[in-house]
Amino acid sequence: MDNVCKILPVTKIIVETASFDIQKIKNPKINGEEYQQGEQLNFWNVREYVLFRDNHECQYCYGKSKQNVLNVHHLESRKTGGDAPNNLIILCETCHKKYHEGKVKLKQKRGQSFKAETFMRIMRRAFFNKLKEIYPAVNSAT
Repeated sequence: MDNVCKILPVTKIIVETASFDIQKIKNPKINGEEYQQGEQLNFWNVREYVLFRDNHECQYCYGKSKQNVLNVHHLESRKTGGDAPNNLIILCETCHKKYHEGKVKLKQKRGQSFKAETFMRIMRRAFFNKLKEIYPAVNSAT
């Protein structure tokens, strides 16, 4: 930016700092109290929600293994995909073990990720404030 300002007569810098409404991206018709009533409303935790969503049934064999123990499986690793419901599915103990042994391949893919939107939401103000520190003429446009 310094090099540009040395060459060109920059008199004004405007940074767009609009926020990303992830709820609105998921459901464009969301309004009012609906923001407080997300998909996990009335569920004790994410595990309970995913069990309900997946009908308390293994999403690989759909109960054919007759296994009663159900596991919440991360489609992407917890480190890269997190614990969001769109990264979790239910697998019975048998299928879960076979998956980690490389004997089972899952067709399910992680649902839509909002990492970029979340990052922008966090960084937009920090970026604007730092830029304003360096160039006091910076303004924000939302």
